[in-house]
Amino acid sequence: MMSMSEEQATPPSGPIGLAEANLPVDGGLAGLGLIMSLTGALFMVIALGMGAIMMFALVFAPGADTVILIALLVIAASTLRSWAHRAAGQRLLYDGPGTPRSAMQRYFRCAALQTVVILLALGSQDVPVVLLGVLLVVLAGWPVALAIALAAGRYSALLDQQTIPQAEDKGFEGAAILMVVLGLTGLLFGAVMSVSVLEEVPPLISLAPFVGLSLIAIMIMLIVRSSFHVRAGLEGVREAHRDRAVEAVARYSNAAVLSGAVICGLPFLMTIVESEGRMDGPAIVLTLIAMSFLMWALTTWPIIVKRFFVERQFADLLVPGEAPHARAPDRGLTTLGWFLFGQAVLGLAIALPALLYPDHYQRARDPFSAMITLLQAGGRGQWWSIGVAALQLVASWQLIRMRPNHKRIVTLWSVVAALVAVYIHYPMLQALVRGRGHGAVDADALLGNLSFMTVAIALIAPIATLILVHRKQHGLPTAVLQR
Repeated sequence: MMSMSEEQATPPSGPIGLAEANLPVDGGLAGLGLIMSLTGALFMVIALGMGAIMMFALVFAPGADTVILIALLVIAASTLRSWAHRAAGQRLLYDGPGTPRSAMQRYFRCAALQTVVILLALGSQDVPVVLLGVLLVVLAGWPVALAIALAAGRYSALLDQQTIPQAEDKGFEGAAILMVVLGLTGLLFGAVMSVSVLEEVPPLISLAPFVGLSLIAIMIMLIVRSSFHVRAGLEGVREAHRDRAVEAVARYSNAAVLSGAVICGLPFLMTIVESEGRMDGPAIVLTLIAMSFLMWALTTWPIIVKRFFVERQFADLLVPGEAPHARAPDRGLTTLGWFLFGQAVLGLAIALPALLYPDHYQRARDPFSAMITLLQAGGRGQWWSIGVAALQLVASWQLIRMRPNHKRIVTLWSVVAALVAVYIHYPMLQALVRGRGHGAVDADALLGNLSFMTVAIALIAPIATLILVHRKQHGLPTAVLQR
């Protein structure tokens, strides 16, 4: 007996061309759903965490001024937008009320509401017009780009269905590719952090043994977590057998939750131990709140991806006989295309304002300007950044639509992006190599190590894309899909 979802999941009819024949039945929307579920959930955790800290400040700081109340309003609007972002992603993956289009339109409305609230709130505090314009570009960039991308005819037909049909491989290969890219990024970042921390551990152990040993344990957990992440992704990319891919994802999810508990629990214990009983109650509660939300953030992706694999595998058990183990004609590359698309939109939204108002960012000392400058790697080669992001936007769309020339354009972008990333971030790479002795315990060095995440993404994304696009094709369907 077929489930109700499978009965309703009929792909849009009509003639298809060569590019359409290379697309999965779901048009690659499962990959977009995973990405939106992850980013929406993470932003929601961040917003709720900041809100909890603000509420905590109101309780223990009577007579709070208007700034905190405005901040709470901004956080509430941001939480609403993040929830709608996550819900739209989940609706692309699973059944729910309304249609996927209605969920997407709700997200667009919440994004517009949040943008207006933030601009009005900051404008009331005499924030410079330049910063308001930058915020408008950053906040509206992704919803506008997504609305334009989904206006294509095939996506419009899919979004109007009650249930989006599942791809031939259930979307597993695309999810596995996403895990490979994210896992390699985390592994590179964890390795750099580990080297920096281990330089400080020997003298630190003699002064504070518990802190030193705890830092070693945290670094080990970061490496183990990312290693399981990469391994699960590679299993999904190599294996056409779904059961093995699901088992690998389950192992990763369990290891990630366990490592997240260690990564968040040890800093809390370190804070308590090092205070030697002098830490007051509010400080302990604040630290516990921060670690709780960090734990939530670290377990978000493992839970999302485990549910995706397990529920789609379970649907096969409801079908009599052995479920076919087919591979999608896109080999999961449409998911990679959506990831690169989002990265390109974010890169352009950040790079263009910094290029238009360079003097403002050099003089400004507010946190937002500092964040923009940090993401811009000190403003080195901004024209190169914009050029690469624009080329990435073109390459990502070639992957999303699986155009016949997608390999050539993606290869061009991958090579150019890797070279430009090394050029732009070369000062940071030099500082990491020469920064021995500063260590991750120092606040400035810790900020530098955290900013290396942007370098890791800038290097991993083009290199991994180049390898994944040119990998050998095994077990792909040979017949043109009939829709």
